[in-house]
Amino acid sequence: MILVDGDIAGFDNLYGCEFGTVCRIWNVIISSEYRRRASASRLAWSMIEISFAGCDAERVDLAYFNTNLAGLLLYHKLGFRHYDIEGREGPDGKPLALIQFRLNRDNEV
Repeated sequence: MILVDGDIAGFDNLYGCEFGTVCRIWNVIISSEYRRRASASRLAWSMIEISFAGCDAERVDLAYFNTNLAGLLLYHKLGFRHYDIEGREGPDGKPLALIQFRLNRDNEV
């Protein structure tokens, strides 16, 4: 969770952590009033640091739907690179892409 002036600005979590191998970031969510203030960057980077330093992970994975360009650009800026794309169907029946991202400890996909 990230607090800004005592308000909850956003949250995310790690799941599926396998000590010494991989951690996965899930649900990076930032409240609309705190977007474009680097809150998502700080929040995601804290999870990356916990994964590498706290869990001794060799890599951090995340999956992201293609509906938010700002998020896609953020993960790229943080060093994540995509390694797979899966076709999915959204609740409205429209096609979506679930993009799999990876950040290796040595920053190579």
